[in-house]
Amino acid sequence: METELPSHVSKPSLVERLIASENKKLKRLVPVIIAPAGRPRVTIPDSVFKKETEIHKNFIVCYFNGKAPPFHQIQSVFNHMWRKGRRLEIHNNPLNRSTIVRIPSDYLRQKILENNIWYVGDFMFHTVQWSSSHSKSTPPLRAIQIWAHITGIPLDLRHDEGYGLIAGLIGEPKETDVFTKNLISLTLSHVKVEVDLTVPLPSVVEFEREDGEVVEVAVSYPWVPPTCTHCHELSHIQRNFLTYTSAPVLLLRLRKRRMRQRNM
Repeated sequence: METELPSHVSKPSLVERLIASENKKLKRLVPVIIAPAGRPRVTIPDSVFKKETEIHKNFIVCYFNGKAPPFHQIQSVFNHMWRKGRRLEIHNNPLNRSTIVRIPSDYLRQKILENNIWYVGDFMFHTVQWSSSHSKSTPPLRAIQIWAHITGIPLDLRHDEGYGLIAGLIGEPKETDVFTKNLISLTLSHVKVEVDLTVPLPSVVEFEREDGEVVEVAVSYPWVPPTCTHCHELSHIQRNFLTYTSAPVLLLRLRKRRMRQRNM
């Protein structure tokens, strides 16, 4: 049975809280168990992991889709984009080409996650909320939200239900904009959709009326992720491909190798 603290017990003073925060001492919490393979093992309760999750709830993870830029460049760009008057806490993990950033503002953190796609120079990365379940390797970018411009939706479909049906032919419908809602153009409509990057984006979609008439509408995309001309994957350019080496560098290496062979 838990014992409640008496009401007269005062809260820790500022000095006591500072001392506690500066305490670097550790102690053994449970005995060590030797596993069948002969290695030391400890069973850690879920409550310990949950405590760490609460501590790091303000972190977002930035995964670079290809080579990552130098860390000083990441720091400079992140602080410029997101610091909002304060220097950001940024930690780099070159093993999986990721960076974690602490964003104390719930509003700003949500906006960063909603935007999802960001750039440091020409290095593209995507953002996710930090969680203890994240993979040690960089997760592939399978889906992305983009705007699609649709030409040819008839006037009798220019409403939320109609936009949703047409947008669903491209991807998962998300939203439209004021330009579309106010019928600024009678031929052009804007919809945001979440698309599967492993499937080609359609340039034409069609719908059928109950009388059998089939109507085609054209689709264009003002922005899509870059495509690597080396591996043909979306989300990075050729020079940011992980194992790509440019032709001038290859020629220089070949010349050095020939010179060494001549001097032998």
